[in-house]
Formats: sequence, C-alpha cells, structure tokens
Amino acid sequence: MVNLIQQQSASYIGKLVQAKALAEGSPAHATLHALLATGGAVASNQNISASAIGGAKSSLLTNLFKTDSDATQQEQEAKLNLLAGLVTGIAVAVGQDPIEWQALYCRTHGTKHPPSDPPTLNQAILWIAKLGGYLARKHDLPPGPTVLWRGFMALHEATKMFQIMRQSD
Repeated sequence: MVNLIQQQSASYIGKLVQAKALAEGSPAHATLHALLATGGAVASNQNISASAIGGAKSSLLTNLFKTDSDATQQEQEAKLNLLAGLVTGIAVAVGQDPIEWQALYCRTHGTKHPPSDPPTLNQAILWIAKLGGYLARKHDLPPGPTVLWRGFMALHEATKMFQIMRQSD
C-alpha cells in the first residue's frame, strides 16, 4: 500500500513538472521528493533521514545530468566532478564510510578523538567547505563547487592520514 501511494505521488509530481507548475531539479521539487520519501520511511519503519536525502538527491542531481548545449566539454566534466563530490559528501554525512566522517571531524576540530555519532549533512558540508577555504562569515554566500572540490581533496588526504595514524593506535 505504501509503495502504491508513493508511486502515485511521484507520478503527480512528474505531472506538475510537465505542466510547468514545478521546475525539475528546483528546491521545491527536491523538497516534495524528500517529503514523499520521508513519509514512506515512516510508514515502513525505515531510516527517515537517509530516505529524505535519497528522495531529494535524485531531484537535485537531475540538473547535473542535463545536457547543456551551451556548455563546453570542460564545463560538462566539471558537472560530473561536482556530482562525484556530492555523492561522496552525502555518503560521508550519513555515515556510509565512518573513517571519512571521523577524519573530517578530527581534521576540522583539531582532535584525535571523533565523537560516536556522525555529523548531520549540513555540518559535513560546512566542514568540507572550510577545508576548501570557505570562511563561513555571516554575509558569505553558501559554498560553491570550487571550494567544495578543494575541501574534498583535503578530506581525501586527511582520511589517508587518519587511517595511517589509527593503525598505530
């Protein structure tokens, strides 16, 4: 029954997009899919946050897969790189690979001991952005793809070092 309701709801969201009442990949579109996934998770007793992230990501990532006739090959490659970085960030934030979020926490907080619980998605993205040079001042815009990419590169190195240091513990 839950699957049927979710399928019908997703179909309705698709009709809203076709009728141009909702832009595909927009924040509103992503929010509707996140709410739909969350409702399904509650009804089937599954992880709510992971379901919401899964529901929203498909909508938001749609724009990264769209072919832009005005984009250069380099711009298209940059979109794919951003996509790879976002997927990595989501995996870090929801604790798919504990060593990465633990390394991220320790690197950004200057400690050897990570907490037992993984960070939220917003915390992880902010920490990754800060590794990439984002200052996070009140008047700053949200971090962009270049800063996030630099942060992911720094996280990769921090994770390797964290693994090496853990081997001696």
